[in-house]
Amino acid sequence: MTQYSAFSVELADNIAHVQINRPEKINAMNAAFWSEIVEIFQWIDDTDEVRVVVLSGNGKHFSSGIDLMMLAGVANELGKDVGRNARLLRRKIDKDILWKGLTYALKQANNSGGTWTAASDQISVLANYIGIAKVKVHNRNYMPTGIVMSATNADRLSNWTDGFKRDGFPNAVLNAAGFAGGVKGLPIYMSTEFPDGYIQIVNRELVAHRVMQPMTIFGPFPSYDNGQLVAQDQYYMEEFNGSYVPVPEKTSYVKVA
Repeated sequence: MTQYSAFSVELADNIAHVQINRPEKINAMNAAFWSEIVEIFQWIDDTDEVRVVVLSGNGKHFSSGIDLMMLAGVANELGKDVGRNARLLRRKIDKDILWKGLTYALKQANNSGGTWTAASDQISVLANYIGIAKVKVHNRNYMPTGIVMSATNADRLSNWTDGFKRDGFPNAVLNAAGFAGGVKGLPIYMSTEFPDGYIQIVNRELVAHRVMQPMTIFGPFPSYDNGQLVAQDQYYMEEFNGSYVPVPEKTSYVKVA
């Protein structure tokens, strides 16, 4: 069994026990978590012996959520160029969301539209598999709103002259970051953070952000310095925790071999 830094994995009696194994950090989800969990569930998908998957956390708590040290680590890579800094932060955050969305797609049973072999299959076969995956989301009474893939796969699909197009979409879609075109009536969004091994059909609310309680701002309150009112008043702000709310039924995928 492969050794992981963020997980321990055991297989016994057709049951795969996947355990987040960072109890000293309350099982916070670091960078290794996001890469390893995709690898683990790919192994589960390829292993016929696995019939049941149990996902748990080592220790008293399942998980404390995103490891803030992962995001704080970006600070050491920041420079003076604001544009480059924004891109770096966006890629760090996007990878988190994209990997989490893909993880839930892989966890959903009977969720693949098919496996497309890049070396031998025609592009039209890939488009057909995308259509099958799209219908899977439709059949769960959710509306697919986009296709997410790597830049490599987006370029491959752009060569399908019979069905790939860039026109006919609303301006909001045409101007969206990562928009690469469309197929099967859905816009394609590419990202350098998405793996080449999968193409994902999604409802835009697959990974939603939920705020437990809205931010509250109190004030203004006057500030005093040696008994004198200073020019700028003070405000008191309360901010509450948020979380991701993945809905695995809102997604499906095509595997690329």
